[in-house]
Amino acid sequence: MKSIGLNSITMKKFKYWVQNNAILTILVFLVILMAALRTDTFFSVRNLLNILRQIAVIGIGACGMTMVMIGGNLDLSIGSLLSLCMVVPIMLQPRGVLFAIVATIIVGFIVGAINGFLIGKLKGNSLIITFGMLSIIQGITFLITGGFYQHGDPESIYAHIGKGFIYKIPIPVILFIVIAFLSFIILSRTVFGRSLYITGGNSYAALASGINTNNIKMLSYIMLGVFVAIGGIIKSSMIDSAQPTAGSGFEFDVITAVVLGGTSLLGGIGTIWGTLIGVILLGVISNSMVLIGLPFPLQLAVKGAILIAAVYYDSFIRGRRFEV
Repeated sequence: MKSIGLNSITMKKFKYWVQNNAILTILVFLVILMAALRTDTFFSVRNLLNILRQIAVIGIGACGMTMVMIGGNLDLSIGSLLSLCMVVPIMLQPRGVLFAIVATIIVGFIVGAINGFLIGKLKGNSLIITFGMLSIIQGITFLITGGFYQHGDPESIYAHIGKGFIYKIPIPVILFIVIAFLSFIILSRTVFGRSLYITGGNSYAALASGINTNNIKMLSYIMLGVFVAIGGIIKSSMIDSAQPTAGSGFEFDVITAVVLGGTSLLGGIGTIWGTLIGVILLGVISNSMVLIGLPFPLQLAVKGAILIAAVYYDSFIRGRRFEV
């Protein structure tokens, strides 16, 4: 009888753990499945490094988006911002690598500040404001490039940012880890982080607590803008070029990864650890689809289905109601 009771308790604990760690469970299952199907390629050093490189830029953007979504908002303009932040450093590269990098980060800061001001200070709807900014930034990018590819110097120090290694670890992966760690500290160990959770969970309670919710939201958008700028620098240095539409779909991948990681679309809930799991899962899924030879249109359809499933997971598993 005791043995049956212990087994019953163990199964209940296991089911509870699976339910509360569904995304991690899916990731482990997918890794085991791909290891069985593609033993010779999936776990190769080359493929694992390829996955890490692929998720680095998305992961950096996802860290910033996590903060914005915890604050109860979204940003649809980051795809066009990524394009702009790829074009700017490539075009400014002849003036010096440091100048190009600083200028790009300033661009990300300015765009984030504008979004934050319109949404935080002027109480604009985040979806409408950032959708409008998407078109504005895209227009600026086309204007400064004339709609043409911009080519960089593959032999410059700038190219080393996206292609180089430090102790056999790709520099983009190192930058992703550093930004993820800083984001974790900001959310879990600072007044801003605590205020952001309260603001996203209940803005009225936050105001009653003396929190300046306008500044909190604005700062979250500024951080997202800076992170996307860093992602633009990394991505453009990876391919030594940029085009006005290079960031198309970036916002989709980032939001999918963040929602997969458990950050609520309603705000107030989310962790950087969860976002990391979501980013890795999205990277493994994308890599798996390539390895099994799934056509690109079907890959897009699968990603769309994953986002829808993640939204319903957020809505029903958490017992929260999601409305648009």
